[in-house]
Amino acid sequence: MGSDGNTYLIDLSDPTKLGIVDSNGNSLYVDSAGLHFSTPDCSLAIDIDIDNFAQQLSSQATPAPLQSRDTLSKRFKETAFFVVLQLTDQCQQPVTDLMPSLGVGPTQCDLAPGSNNGQFTWSCQFPGDKSGEMQCESSVTNWINLVAAGLVGSATNWPTVGKLILQGLEKLIGTEALLAIVLAAGITAGPEVLAALALFGTIASNGLAALAVLETALAVYNSLSSNGIAQDVCMQYHASEFPLPLTLQAGSTTTLVTSLASAPASAIQEAETINDPSATMCSTCSNPGQCGTFNLIYDSSCGPLGDCTCGYDADGQGVCLQNQYCSAATCAQDSDCGAGGICWTNNCCGFNICTSPASVCANPTIIVLRSMKPATRGVCTGSYCSN
Repeated sequence: MGSDGNTYLIDLSDPTKLGIVDSNGNSLYVDSAGLHFSTPDCSLAIDIDIDNFAQQLSSQATPAPLQSRDTLSKRFKETAFFVVLQLTDQCQQPVTDLMPSLGVGPTQCDLAPGSNNGQFTWSCQFPGDKSGEMQCESSVTNWINLVAAGLVGSATNWPTVGKLILQGLEKLIGTEALLAIVLAAGITAGPEVLAALALFGTIASNGLAALAVLETALAVYNSLSSNGIAQDVCMQYHASEFPLPLTLQAGSTTTLVTSLASAPASAIQEAETINDPSATMCSTCSNPGQCGTFNLIYDSSCGPLGDCTCGYDADGQGVCLQNQYCSAATCAQDSDCGAGGICWTNNCCGFNICTSPASVCANPTIIVLRSMKPATRGVCTGSYCSN
């Protein structure tokens, strides 16, 4: 609200210029080159270039109340934390040939040097500089800085600038001079034009005075708020975006490690199983099951039943294999099942059956919780038999 009782809209969308729009849509834009006035329908537009205008504005600079707080600079709300993941592939081997990535929402974490042999360490920030909240705070802070520091990068006495503009108009290009320019352009100097010319000075004076009121109001708010207006506004506006996902991308696997509503107090340490495209066929596994203890992983590559597990072959070795119906061929050794086949022992059929090796293998601590396929009723297979 200006001193003349009118409402003014302050346009801070472009950091290179300041816009003032009155309730009727008449606008005045101030940049480092001068002044630019236009009516709502652009029937009249006036551009006044002023030599050394930026230097003249700078000469009117005074310390602004907002400069007394450090909320104008980027706040240190972002909190650093570490994530340590032990990654194994579908063959239960440590991941050594991939460069996995980890992100908090849209913000990527930094992979620490020396991460290898399946253990990877990242340094992350919460909520992250690319989060909606931090992007919002950056924009709002830039707008506040423009109000507090002006167009020339130093604090600006806006009421004095308004008076300077009015005095300059009166001395250098008074209303008569402006009217002469209008007439020379072939525009009829009707009442609307004369009224618009009068508004030019009014917006310059009262609009900039209204900007000074806004500057003071922001300073008062910041003195009363522990966070500052940028943080308060953006935290509320982006509250629905939390918790933020902590997402791992490795090989052909994208998995949610956890969700974060705040920065963790200590490092996150977990084990994850990922699908490594280079591990085309698993051979051995360390957790072979027996009937009643099989851990299943569902995958489209896992044969007719669509699930794989870790079981015993005829040599007593743990191997990754595809689940199979009990009607499959019986066997006494792996060679009975043809080239590459597996003779599966200790299964739920009660006798050895032939099956195929698997390219994925269940991990009891991770996969069972996320990807276990329920048994099908009325079917007997190597992994389950239920009526």
